[in-house]
Amino acid sequence: MSTVDVREITAWLAGPVPEAVPALREWERSPAAVPVIALGARFEAVRIADAVVHAAVSSTAHATLAWFLAEYLQGAVIRDTGLYYALVPTRTARDWQAPASRCLGRGAGLAIPHPTCRRGPRTHWVVPPERVGDVCDPVRVADLARVGQERLLARPAPRRWPAPHAPAVLDGGAAT
Repeated sequence: MSTVDVREITAWLAGPVPEAVPALREWERSPAAVPVIALGARFEAVRIADAVVHAAVSSTAHATLAWFLAEYLQGAVIRDTGLYYALVPTRTARDWQAPASRCLGRGAGLAIPHPTCRRGPRTHWVVPPERVGDVCDPVRVADLARVGQERLLARPAPRRWPAPHAPAVLDGGAAT
């Protein structure tokens, strides 16, 4: 990605002027900054718990997740502690009904990393934007959430053993 591309993408992510100025200044001071940017003007974001995404992809490996999400969702995806955020077109939130997810639209804010922040324990891009307007297909995002939820619900519940201090009858006999 060229410097011109990074500038254009950064300006798109920051939002319309004058609201964009604080975010752009934060990124100028430090590319590690993660300003909160208002959603709804240029894109919205669908929030999905990591367990749902990992179940849908059948992996927790970063490289596998990055590849799958890029290929399937066809747009930019942010990873934050325990959550994924797929950028989607504006007005997606109006009709959002997918399970195990929430579409954040106008009036919501989202911590957005610099387009070059692609790894780390904090907020980063799993799938960075490659161009201005690089949003995910909302139908595919909804499918990802649905499949992940279905896979999670299909897993058997972990077996619960009686607490060690509670008497239990495991063989049909009386507890003493």
